[in-house]
Amino acid sequence: MTIIPRNSSLRTFSGEFFGNTYLLKLNIRQIIWCYSKGFLPKEYFVYNLSRNDYRKYLPQLNNIRKASINGQYGHVLGNKIMFERQIKSVIEEIEHLHVIENIGYIDDGILKSFHKDIKTGKFNSLIHFLEKKDLILKPVSGSKGRGVLLLQKKDQNYLLDNIEMNFDEIVVKLTSLNDYLIQEKFVQVGISHDIYTGSLNTMRICTMIDPENSQPFIAYAIHRFGSPDSGNTDNFSKGGISARISPDGRLSKGKVLDNEGNIKTFEFHPISNKRIYNEQIPNWENITKSLLEMVRRIPFLKHVGWDVIYSNSEIYILEGNIGPGINLIQIHQPLKEVAPVWNFFKHYRFIESD
Repeated sequence: MTIIPRNSSLRTFSGEFFGNTYLLKLNIRQIIWCYSKGFLPKEYFVYNLSRNDYRKYLPQLNNIRKASINGQYGHVLGNKIMFERQIKSVIEEIEHLHVIENIGYIDDGILKSFHKDIKTGKFNSLIHFLEKKDLILKPVSGSKGRGVLLLQKKDQNYLLDNIEMNFDEIVVKLTSLNDYLIQEKFVQVGISHDIYTGSLNTMRICTMIDPENSQPFIAYAIHRFGSPDSGNTDNFSKGGISARISPDGRLSKGKVLDNEGNIKTFEFHPISNKRIYNEQIPNWENITKSLLEMVRRIPFLKHVGWDVIYSNSEIYILEGNIGPGINLIQIHQPLKEVAPVWNFFKHYRFIESD
């Protein structure tokens, strides 16, 4: 595989590479090898590259470069406010498909309203929501769960990321934020929640537009589950569990990367002891049908990693990722073994040769 030389991507990759916590686990020869091939130190362990053929895997450097594949339209995915508005209009009349809505946002410490019950500039108007549901605050632009906050009410006090405060103290914290969305915490029902109740558990479903026939297809699908290490999220990079979803909607064994660089595999969730392996996602055919219909309506988004919530027989779009992480899938199978995906990347020259 030849890595395409693009300076901006290399700068981004270099920052990730030398800031990677797994760097110290490699010797100098392994460090040089990983950098020259475009792999992060973490990927050396995730893909077991001391044994496996590296040419079967898409490295992080190429993954960073493919984020440009949607061109000028990629900004729709990079901004969660614009994303919600765009997708809301696209999914009209698609049965059982919804988008998670924002109720407000914080702009340079000032509360702005997207909901009739929120008053601009009045943080006290959030109390009405906290009587019923917890609130999630997240950066307008961001990924991998960075900066996400959980706001809750407990008796007469409030908790921000499990730190108890009175509301005046909460307001001081919130006025220090900038470009933050506010959403009601989603209450999930069904198999995705039952397997692990400690987090919102989502599916990462990656879609692509076939460059030859212009039809959308499911490139791969992963179900993520939280763990005590990942906190309130199901984020794989923070210790969440990744289970691949087969074309007919069945879950593989769950996999997680521990702090020592070892991959652990589970048939049952290690905390809840609920089965993961071979469990069937209900209505999987309808989930993929609805998602592909949505993608047909936005053909300018050639490659997206959708974060999807399945709950009570309904499908909710949480986010769209412009450059979805590939550890989630390649921990199960190298992408070269998924021919339509590999051919897609070759067509757009994110892979020059095998």
